[in-house]
Amino acid sequence: MNKFVITALSTILLSPALAEPGDAARGERDFRVCAPCHSLEPDHNMTGPSLAKIWQRRAGAVEGFPRYSEAMKHVDLVWNEEALDRWLTNPDKLIPGTSMTFPGLRESKGRHDVIAYLKAVSEGNAPAKESRGGGMMMNMQPAKEDLKKAPLQGQVTAISHCGDTYTIKTAATFIRLECADQK
Repeated sequence: MNKFVITALSTILLSPALAEPGDAARGERDFRVCAPCHSLEPDHNMTGPSLAKIWQRRAGAVEGFPRYSEAMKHVDLVWNEEALDRWLTNPDKLIPGTSMTFPGLRESKGRHDVIAYLKAVSEGNAPAKESRGGGMMMNMQPAKEDLKKAPLQGQVTAISHCGDTYTIKTAATFIRLECADQK
């Protein structure tokens, strides 16, 4: 077998997207990290664009979302397993200059689960929402999380507001976004 064929086969067989299939049900749980900024309802953009139908869609192309960075507007990328895996690993490395404030998911299992969930949502096959086991009582309020046990990326140290955008600084990351109306 020549070197090209061996290289091509090893690339396909060792691809992160193929090495570890994700679980959409676990991905629904892991997506909670994304939910403060991204909706899964079509045409319901939040701080970030709706992710309802992103599977096999060009990046930076959700209609009605006005806050794409110039980098995202001009990237030649389609959201598939490989692209989402690279994005969820480190958004700024995949698309330098993006305004995405998420530092990435370091664990491949979690990334693949979120990818499986986003694919299922896009195809209309999302798993049933996971019960929080007693978190909902008569008043229908979710159980309160112990914020003292939150991981560093979840410990908010500062919040600022500009126009219709909120910027959040956590103990693990520093994010600075300039609003278009202040340039």
